[in-house]
Amino acid sequence: AWFADPAAAAVAVAAPLAVLAVLRVALPSKKASPPPPPPLVPVATTGAPPDVTALKEAVARLEALGKGDRAGWDRYGVRKGVELWFQIDPDTQIKNSLGVCEMPASRDEILAGFDERVVNPTPWDKQFKKMTLLEQVAPGAVDHGRWKGRECSVRHYEYHPVFPSAARDTVVQSGCLVSGDDVGVRLLKSTLDARCGPDPAYVRMECRAGGYYLEQLGPRRTRVTGLVVMDPKGSVPRAVVNFVAMDRPMGMARFRDAAPWAPFRAAAAASVTNGGD
Repeated sequence: AWFADPAAAAVAVAAPLAVLAVLRVALPSKKASPPPPPPLVPVATTGAPPDVTALKEAVARLEALGKGDRAGWDRYGVRKGVELWFQIDPDTQIKNSLGVCEMPASRDEILAGFDERVVNPTPWDKQFKKMTLLEQVAPGAVDHGRWKGRECSVRHYEYHPVFPSAARDTVVQSGCLVSGDDVGVRLLKSTLDARCGPDPAYVRMECRAGGYYLEQLGPRRTRVTGLVVMDPKGSVPRAVVNFVAMDRPMGMARFRDAAPWAPFRAAAAASVTNGGD
């Protein structure tokens, strides 16, 4: 048996663990969350805004998954309050992941917590290195039907390397949309951008579809459905990528436990108090 050889056992266990961070899997931090940094100033741009058609089209898919239409997905079980679903992507043969859990916060608090412009994600995502805002697009660019845009931008994400894998980066269109007072989505989708071409220091990941569908169930109770459809590229074996995918939705539990929305809740409470004085 493989475990009869200690050296072989160590390699078998260490190999998949070493690439966990490639897919943004990070261990939870026991340190207190730092206060959110000030918003980043968008880079001045000229010319026509980017085509966000694909971003708008992704809303319907994410909403359907959030409402329970998961034909072709396999339910794996529940871990730490997160319901896990997986699907082998027919195009890449890479495992797509879906997580569903409730969080003790409002829709707007959670959407604010997800946004790296104002929240440092270090407490719940140790692999995250840097986000550069390439362009801030008018929120109305993603308006369609009953959905109203709150934020739209082009972003460059960088991630720390973990031996033996190379560092990763990705350029995405990011959108935040809401419908009514209780439903919202946050979407990420890879894009090409001349301002941020390939960098030899990184392997460029492809985020084919990623994001969250939020449905507020009460004053501070929201069901969140998180989707990740991605390809890390590079030389990571597909078997290892699919093994790591089993843990990908647990980032939602780390986010929930880090409670990055707390500063926004405190700020809102202070605003109400000051307004009444």
